[in-house]
Amino acid sequence: MPYCNQCGNELKGNEQFCGKCGAEQGYRNVEEPVKMAASEAQGSVPPIPPTKTPVAINKYPPQKSGGTGFWKIIVIAVLAIGLIAVGVLYGIENSNLNKAKADIAELENNVATLENNIATLQTQLAAEQAHAAGLQTELTATINDLNASLDEIEQLESDLADSELRILNLEAELDEKNTELAQAYADISDLTDANIVLTEELNTIKDPRHFNSLEELETWLENDDTDTNDAYSSLKSQEKAYILQVKALRDGYILSACIDWDSNYIYSWNVAIVGDTVYSINAATDVINEGPSFYDDLPLHPLPLS
Repeated sequence: MPYCNQCGNELKGNEQFCGKCGAEQGYRNVEEPVKMAASEAQGSVPPIPPTKTPVAINKYPPQKSGGTGFWKIIVIAVLAIGLIAVGVLYGIENSNLNKAKADIAELENNVATLENNIATLQTQLAAEQAHAAGLQTELTATINDLNASLDEIEQLESDLADSELRILNLEAELDEKNTELAQAYADISDLTDANIVLTEELNTIKDPRHFNSLEELETWLENDDTDTNDAYSSLKSQEKAYILQVKALRDGYILSACIDWDSNYIYSWNVAIVGDTVYSINAATDVINEGPSFYDDLPLHPLPLS
């Protein structure tokens, strides 16, 4: 083992300074080969084998025994400083330890709080999962109802399409019937007008009258075509007399056809009464001849309707 070359203190390993007196050590390790001087390396002197114990090289001259107290003071001072440093370090480490304990306690509290929060969240999660499951059930039921409703809607849409088609057909039939009804109204109107005309004509025929004046008689004869119609040209005079009578009656006038005869001829003519005077008319020529007069005027309407 190596020893301090100053105080003799046992050294550990290859320490360069004594842990007791602090003296620098000048020894060589016995395991290391001793370096020779260059002059020796050039000579023929054989190398010296290393010794089995370390050789201490004392760089310093031996000290007197009176210097040991000084080193003790230094050692004590170093120890005191070391103790102070250890105390300071102990205080710092103790403070750090207390702080770490406080941090650990706070972390434990935080962990407990987090565990409580996690438990609460787990409870809420379970409740929400149950609620979600209920909603899923409701959703499934709603989807089923919706599908049923969609089927009903599809059926209703089909029924509606059929109904709309029937409506279109009915509207077309209604338009057709309205057209027919309008035509029927028009026919009724025409028939009503014709009925009014026929009624007036019927009333005229039912209530014929004498001519009011000779001028009225002449005007009516001018408008009549019995004497000029080719269809009547081959008829006998008595036939024309009756045609003239019917035509006058249709216009509401009394123009009687008269027949007379002798052993050789049959005579025919028409008679008109104007006031109290009798006039004869030749139906084939419309020639008017004035005849006898009555004492009084004859009634204009021989047989009034009312």
